[in-house]
Amino acid sequence: MKVTRKVSSLILFSLLLNLNPALAQAKVRIILETDMESDIDDAATLAVLHALADNGECEILAVMHNTSDQYGVGVIDAINTYYGRPDLPIGAYKPDDAPSAQFGGKTRYAESISLDNRFAKNVRTRDDVPDAVHLYKSILAKQPDRSVVVASVGWTMNLKNLISTDAGRTLAAEKIKTLVLMGGKWAPPDAPHRATMNLAGNQIIAPAYEAGKYVVDNWPTQIVLSGVEVGGVIRTGDRLKNTPALNPVRQAFMVYKRKHK
Repeated sequence: MKVTRKVSSLILFSLLLNLNPALAQAKVRIILETDMESDIDDAATLAVLHALADNGECEILAVMHNTSDQYGVGVIDAINTYYGRPDLPIGAYKPDDAPSAQFGGKTRYAESISLDNRFAKNVRTRDDVPDAVHLYKSILAKQPDRSVVVASVGWTMNLKNLISTDAGRTLAAEKIKTLVLMGGKWAPPDAPHRATMNLAGNQIIAPAYEAGKYVVDNWPTQIVLSGVEVGGVIRTGDRLKNTPALNPVRQAFMVYKRKHK
């Protein structure tokens, strides 16, 4: 495994498209890992990903949700549907051991959109979608070798579970070119308990902490580690006020902003 430490979320996709010159000549086949609901950046990230797909710069293979929260998948489906891709596969982390609220995640916007019939979607809760690892295996098996980029902007339990068996690890090694992992704020080696959200560095949520360490230590292909340091705080969402009222990304920002005033 080759680990490249880059020091970034919306910048994540510029990293994706510039990992090597060949990617600029072909669509990036991408699977997004997201903790949609714990913060608002995930809604913006998925919208940017759809814009890149509309521009012909990438092909979205699937979106995987990676916490124990029920309603993140509903927001994912609403955003996919709004941007013209209602049939995109969605996978979920099924165990109940990693709710993002334990780490300070705010889930109100996800629940409000998932339960609101004004937003077109076929998915509301984790019960409506398959297990993420099963979906990974099904999708990866159909892809050319070394052709897939996984962009993770959330916890890494799905990724850990994928490579925890010989068959899953072999499939990942054959089909996935690069894992781009947004890690939040990096903790120095002498401060292992400092919080790093997506790698759960303060060990509040044991499955997330253990998965982060396992993935970084055992991932079978290149990893690009992306932290907040590369871009500082990037403000997003202002232009959404000019979009239709039933844009689920706009709604997510509105609910989140009211919650955090």
